[in-house]
Amino acid sequence: MHSFKHFYTETVNKFNTEWQDARTDAKKIKDVDEKIAFVKRFINDSPTKANLGRVLNWARMTKLGYSTSPEKQSKFDDFIDYLQNNEEKYSGEDKDVDLYDISEERFKKIYKDLINRRNDFQHGGKRPETMVSYLAKMKSVAKERDIELPSDKQD
Repeated sequence: MHSFKHFYTETVNKFNTEWQDARTDAKKIKDVDEKIAFVKRFINDSPTKANLGRVLNWARMTKLGYSTSPEKQSKFDDFIDYLQNNEEKYSGEDKDVDLYDISEERFKKIYKDLINRRNDFQHGGKRPETMVSYLAKMKSVAKERDIELPSDKQD
């Protein structure tokens, strides 16, 4: 039997277009309360079990970036507690947005963020296989849609 943490943070595919779009928008928000509120709106608008895993993982990892601010870390702890205490709300089936249906601007925003993402903390500097697959899919769709992508240093 896998633990709650294992299912929600290790087995859920984090490379879902709807989530990547929301995550990259949240990343730009500097105020912690606004950042958390933005992600809370996302999970409440898309209350799936998979999104619960994505958001829990995001909250845990983003909290680590505030190691010099226990007050800000506490806000992430409160959000994690909220999610875990309301787990039953997030039982919907996973869904995604088709890469063909998002604007070129949002497509490029997601792609650029992913190719510049550092993976040394969890993955020893290598991209996880799910990320490699997602980026390959993005490149294929970009070619079909005639979207010029920034160069990827790892190609």
